[in-house]
Parts: sequence; C-alpha cells; structure tokens
Amino acid sequence: MAVYTKILTPSILGPVFARMQSEFLEPLLNRCFQLALRDGSFGPIPQELLSMNVDIIPEYISPNARAQRIDDVTALERFEQSLAQSSQLNPGVLDVYDFELAQRKKAFLLGVPADVIRSKEQLIKLRNEQAEAQAQEKQEALQSQMVSDPRMVKNGLDAVGGAEGIQQLLKAA
Repeated sequence: MAVYTKILTPSILGPVFARMQSEFLEPLLNRCFQLALRDGSFGPIPQELLSMNVDIIPEYISPNARAQRIDDVTALERFEQSLAQSSQLNPGVLDVYDFELAQRKKAFLLGVPADVIRSKEQLIKLRNEQAEAQAQEKQEALQSQMVSDPRMVKNGLDAVGGAEGIQQLLKAA
C-alpha cells in the first residue's frame, strides 16, 4: 500500500500543486517582491535592469516542485536509452544529443547541490590536464620503445645522417 501511494502521489497531486502555484503562490510572491522592491529592501537597482522591463518568474525548489519535475528527468533518461539502442545501428545519431547539458539539466531537476557539479571552466581545465597527461604518457612509451628496440635507434641514426649527422646537430645547438 505504501509503495502504491508513493508512486501515485505526485501524479495525483500534481494538478493540485500546479493550481495552488499559479493561483496562490505566484501572486503572493509577486506582491511580496513588489513591496520589497518599492520599500528599497534590495538596495539600489541598476538602471540597465530597470530599463529591461522583464517579468520575474519564480522557480520553486521545494520537494513538491521537484516531484513535479521528475517527469522531465524520466523523459531525458528514456531518450538516452533510445539513443543508446539507435547508436548501435548508426553511431552518428549520438551527435544529436548534448549529453553534458542533459546531465546538468538532470542534476538541476533532481535538486543536486550546485557545488558538486563542475563548472564549464573547471571541466575544460580538467580535460586539458588529462589530454596533456595522456600525451606525455604516449611520448614516454614511444621513447622507451625506441630505446628498447635497436632497429628504431638505427633507423633514427640513418634519418639524421649517422654519427656525423648527430655531431653536426650537437654543434649547431
């Protein structure tokens, strides 16, 4: 009985919460915001912001609001599964989907704390560091292979003109 109630509660109460949100919470928050704005509680408002003439739409982060957004997470996961199956036939289909953006969206919808998600700048820095480390490992593996394989040493010597070529290179340096 508890499992049945837990599964159906968001779908049954979703319309109730949506109506309560649109008819009660949004007007109440808008009124409170306008009063605080008129009272000067926010401090001086930049002129650029005042000239934009935009509507402020609140974003609810309560457990009830997250329960309403769980359908979006389910839809993203279902689409990713469909892509995984389709990619076996045509790998190019994966180019359609931005996996990083989808993961960020899922994290937001699920209420994951923002401080555990790397920023785009941190992610770029991490990937660059990983690429540099991988390139260095590849270079070291190639160097160790060259030293251990006498044929590669001989081919390298032949490429620079033998012992005389090495001496000329050392003198030029």
